[in-house]
Amino acid sequence: MKLIDHTPYLTANGEVSFTNQILAAMKYGYSWYPEIKAQQVVIDNLNSNLTKGYTLLRNITLPGSNATIPLILVGPAGIFVIVVTHLKGTYQAKGDNWEVLEGGKNRQTRSNLLVITSRMARAIQRYLNKQGLELASVDGILISTDPGMHIESVRPIVRVVMRDAIEHFVVSINHSGTTLTTNKSQTIVSMLTEPESHLPSESVNTQQPLSKIPEAQPENGSAPVPKLSEVLPWSGEDLGFEFKEDPTQELDRPFSYEPEPYTDLVPVPQQRQSDSKQFYFDKKQWILLICFGVVEIIILLVFFWLVYSNS
Repeated sequence: MKLIDHTPYLTANGEVSFTNQILAAMKYGYSWYPEIKAQQVVIDNLNSNLTKGYTLLRNITLPGSNATIPLILVGPAGIFVIVVTHLKGTYQAKGDNWEVLEGGKNRQTRSNLLVITSRMARAIQRYLNKQGLELASVDGILISTDPGMHIESVRPIVRVVMRDAIEHFVVSINHSGTTLTTNKSQTIVSMLTEPESHLPSESVNTQQPLSKIPEAQPENGSAPVPKLSEVLPWSGEDLGFEFKEDPTQELDRPFSYEPEPYTDLVPVPQQRQSDSKQFYFDKKQWILLICFGVVEIIILLVFFWLVYSNS
């Protein structure tokens, strides 16, 4: 299996240094590094059990958007968009509902991993269709890598795979029929990683059209064809994929899909935002920042002590 890795803060040998862990936590959130380690569990399973002919894209940015797709597997069996979670606990995946069991009751979470996975898969399919590739489907897969997470699945909108079933999932891919040729797989990988090379060349047509082709009208008695924006209200019509049309804006976040239970919120009067951009850190990020500062102070003290002792 070929791996194309766009993960930030990785060293040449695929590891994340302590300093980079702090920097990544300040930029992406505290759960960034656990998610990277969870992805590595899936990558190791794919690399060990998958047959030849597959390419895995890791943490690439979907062209024309700010959305980072965790894992995209492209090969003979098709295209699989894989979202990996490191969470623990008991969850229920029913249809498009994603709930966590707390206090004996199921509660919805702020981040719906089922919807996120489904939208990412549809975004990849929509982008490739815009590039002229007609695909039957792009499969969305949600994988849990922590043995302490249990998911009760009731016909979820995407395939849900728990830790003990990852190897079986990979074997099922090997036994799937061939839907993509080698050349088509390479073209898809190139479109996702090198979109500039697939931009259509602009040409100027100086001749007037011979006739105007009328727009297709629906037949009598048939329902009108809905616009794509009505079918996929979360996505724009252009290649820009206006994900911000979705009020949750979940696809704009490259990492940290950790769900949090909904809490009753007291309405607060909306304050006027200042023109200058403000930055906020949570408690864990402040702790990491303070620890990083303490380490730097210790290094400086040791340096001055060495200089003083040698003088």
